[in-house]
Amino acid sequence: MKLLLFSLSKALTASNGLSHAIAQLAHMLTEGGHSVSLVCTDTGGQPFFPFPGALRVYNLGLSYKRDKLVKLRVLFARTLEERHRIKYYGYGRKLAPGLAEIIDEEKPDLIICYQIRSALIIKKILSLPVPVILSCHRCPDEIAADNRGLAVAEACDALHVLTQGQAKSIQEKIEGVQRVFVIGNAVSYREEARPGCGSRRIISVGRVTPEKDYLLLINAFHELADEFPDWTIDIWGDTAQSKAYYRACMNRIKRYGLEDRIIFKGVTRNVFEALQSASILAMPSPAEAFPLVLLEGMSAGLPSVGLASCTGVNELITKENGILTEKAPKAYAKGLSRLMRDRALREKMGERARETVAQHSPEACKKRWEELLASLVHDRRQ
Repeated sequence: MKLLLFSLSKALTASNGLSHAIAQLAHMLTEGGHSVSLVCTDTGGQPFFPFPGALRVYNLGLSYKRDKLVKLRVLFARTLEERHRIKYYGYGRKLAPGLAEIIDEEKPDLIICYQIRSALIIKKILSLPVPVILSCHRCPDEIAADNRGLAVAEACDALHVLTQGQAKSIQEKIEGVQRVFVIGNAVSYREEARPGCGSRRIISVGRVTPEKDYLLLINAFHELADEFPDWTIDIWGDTAQSKAYYRACMNRIKRYGLEDRIIFKGVTRNVFEALQSASILAMPSPAEAFPLVLLEGMSAGLPSVGLASCTGVNELITKENGILTEKAPKAYAKGLSRLMRDRALREKMGERARETVAQHSPEACKKRWEELLASLVHDRRQ
C-alpha cells in the first residue's frame, strides 16, 4: 500500500511529541511492507528523531507563512472561527498546487493528515477522492475549536485518536464524524530499566511553554523545598519556543532562591537516559492528547504525578502507578511529597508503571494500524 503522511509542522527537525509519533509510525508502516512518503513544512536540517531510510520526504518549507495579506486579514478577524477560516484557507491555497504535484507523483492509496488545516487542503481545497485519516494529537477541545465552522473532521474518512476518553469527547464535540479508531502511541518495554532508583531527583520533559505549566511545578516545589532540602528538579525541553514564558519561570525560580535546585537542562536526544537518572516524573500539563514522555517515564520505572483534569494523562496514570492531583500548587506539592518521602512507594508504583507500558507495545499498535488501513482500503473498493 502507498501511504502519504502529511503534517503542516516541522515534522523532521522538531523535538516534540508529534514529530516522535510521526517517526514511529513511519517505521511501523515501512517495516510492514508499505511504501511511505512524508510531506511536511520544515526549515531543513538533520531529523531530530530517526526516520526510516526508505522514507521519501517532501519539504514544502515555511515561506507560505510570509503572506502579508493573509496576516492582515487574520489581524482584523472578529472571532477565532473566522481567524481559522482565513488562515487555513489562505495558507492552504498557497500550498495546494505543490501538494497536488506531490500527490500526482506519489499516487497514494491513503493519506494520513495530522492537523485540521492539513486535512482541509486535501478535502476542501483540492477535493481529492483519496481516503484521509485525520490523526489527532491534540486535546479534544483544541481539535473541536480548529474544526468549528470548517467541517473538516466530518469530511475525513476516519479519525485516529489516542485514547478512549479522547474518542468519546471528540464524538460529543463534533457531530457527524465518521469512524473513530483508538490507537495509542507505542513505547517499548525496557528490560534494562531499574525501577525505584534512589536518587532525590524529579524530572519533567517537554517544551518550555505555557501549555506545559512549569510554573505550577515550580510553585509546588517551593512549598516542599525546606522539608526536602536534598531534592532537585531537572526540566528537559526546548526553552526557545516561548522566551517570555521561560523568563517568567526563571524569575520565579530566582525569587524562591532555587537556582541550584531547579535546572533547565535543554534538549536531549536520549530521553530514556535522562529519565533513568530520576525517581519521579512530573507531568504538570493541564491538557495533553497522549504524552509519549509519560509512557517513556513509565518504561523507565518512574511513578508520575499528573493532573486529574488533564486528558490523556488521567487515562494513563492510575492509583497503582502514580498520583493524580488538583491543579493547585499545594495539591500538586502534596502529590509529589507522598513519593518524595517514601522510596518503597516509588518502587511499587514504578513497577506497576512498567506493566502499564506492556499494553502499548509497538507490536500491538502496528496490528491496530494495519486493521485500520485495511478496513479503509476495503471500503473504498466496495
